[in-house]
Amino acid sequence: MNFVRGAVSDADVILYVTDTVEEQSERNADIIEKIVASAIPTIVVINKVDLTTPEKLTTLVEKWQALLPDAIIAPCSAKENFNVEGVFNLILERLPEGEP
Repeated sequence: MNFVRGAVSDADVILYVTDTVEEQSERNADIIEKIVASAIPTIVVINKVDLTTPEKLTTLVEKWQALLPDAIIAPCSAKENFNVEGVFNLILERLPEGEP
């Protein structure tokens, strides 16, 4: 977790990966505070959407949008290959231009 805390200050884009079964913890709250304070473009990936209902997913998206109001929320299912390419494209769109 020390690596994660340090990486927040050096990142061009933050990819916060959670899933539909993860519970919020104090550890997460600390990281979320650092993300909000950083003003770095953030994408919250909610994985395992294949394990939930549309209603529960909507509630989860709203929760994350309230926690990280400037973040893009991207539901996906790695197992079912749902929106994985979409997440990749969101990352590419937010990366700054630079030397190869």
